[in-house]
Amino acid sequence: MTDSAMEPERIETRAVTFAEAYYESIGWTVKNVSRARGDHAGYDLFLEKDGAKLMVEVKGCSRLFQIPDLYGSEIDAATKMLIADELCVVYFLPGEDVPQLARVPRSALDPQYIVPKLGYRISGRFKNKRMMERFMIDPSCYGWRT
Repeated sequence: MTDSAMEPERIETRAVTFAEAYYESIGWTVKNVSRARGDHAGYDLFLEKDGAKLMVEVKGCSRLFQIPDLYGSEIDAATKMLIADELCVVYFLPGEDVPQLARVPRSALDPQYIVPKLGYRISGRFKNKRMMERFMIDPSCYGWRT
């Protein structure tokens, strides 16, 4: 896999780690639920502080003021509103040592700003050894080395 193919995952992971540290630094107890199922669908961090609770969706980006696309599971389809209470965008800008951060409350993301996007994914029934094996190429045949 090339570095550019891995970049979105690395930025997202780094963004969640940075956001966790940020929210903890301002007094929140942070639970990373980005891999959890069930009650925490649609957001990455569950925060608690003085009886208050906050659900936060985190996105990482390398271009200031941009926001990566949201997944369908992060938007309430009926209301076109963010499921999380707020969207936290962490900006990792080239040449900058410290990321910048934007906290966008759900109320600021009016449904007029949520644009449905159609896409396709390849089923897991195809993405497995049995199906993909026949398409694999040995790069050493072409003199490539890792």
